[in-house]
Amino acid sequence: ESKATGFELEGVWRAAPGHRHPIDEAAEAIVRLQSSAAAAFDEFLILRFVATNEAPYQFAWIDERATELDYGAILARIALAYETRF
Repeated sequence: ESKATGFELEGVWRAAPGHRHPIDEAAEAIVRLQSSAAAAFDEFLILRFVATNEAPYQFAWIDERATELDYGAILARIALAYETRF
């Protein structure tokens, strides 16, 4: 079960059945970031995870191994670019 609590000027609200949950916005946000923001950076990595902002603050990677591989590849490319530039 996905849980989320929102904190806004109007007060605190809890995601409820029938209302859009923040996790429902993830796919749209990823597409938007990749299409509009990624081009502005040499490297761009979206860290995919699930988490709650309620105690006990659970966190888990969507695909931890893929994240490690993608992050490692980016670090290797950055290191190589650094060596060639400086």
